Amino acid sequence: MKKIKLAICLLTLLIALAGIALFWVLDRINAHIVFSAPELEAHEATLDWDNSLNLEQSHNACGPYSTMAYIFLESGVVIEPEKINTEIGGRHGDGLTYPWGITEYLINYGIKAHSYYLGLLNGDQKIQWIKSRIDQGRPVIVAVGNAEWGHYMTILGYKNNIFYKYDSYLSEDLNGENPGNSDAEEQSIVSGIEGLKFHGFSPNLAISY
Repeated sequence: MKKIKLAICLLTLLIALAGIALFWVLDRINAHIVFSAPELEAHEATLDWDNSLNLEQSHNACGPYSTMAYIFLESGVVIEPEKINTEIGGRHGDGLTYPWGITEYLINYGIKAHSYYLGLLNGDQKIQWIKSRIDQGRPVIVAVGNAEWGHYMTILGYKNNIFYKYDSYLSEDLNGENPGNSDAEEQSIVSGIEGLKFHGFSPNLAISY
């Protein structure tokens, strides 16, 4: 009996230490866990975007280009994305940008930003969470992809089940006068978020505030 009690105590201690370590790591990378999403009443909302900023990225620079979009949406200031590309930190060996590189750059520029883990939400809740941010006038960068490829895109608005987005991977404007350079059905955005894998882990990541 004493051995069982000791084992339970040790297990409880390990779980507590793991929880502390997790929250320490999340704090270090300015990340938050999302536990729920609000109910929505609106069917349409857009952010103030300038379609002249639908710029095509250079190699592995989707993070800096999405950062450019976020800064413009929050401040109206246009920063050359290649300038951001040379200044931003948190880079992977192949040039990709970790999410904390984006949030640190935005915060250093005086703009609010956090990384959010959406993995506890189902698909519909992820959609509601993104739309609720847009409703509040807040830009949202989402990380999408699969086990082989990762990419950042900026959500600029929505109407019913369609998201408007700026995707720096594109070389042309595919959605005409709508904000950004392409539209996507909301479930395809969720599939992209949930499909991204990094070393077998699904980040389920968005950047907003």
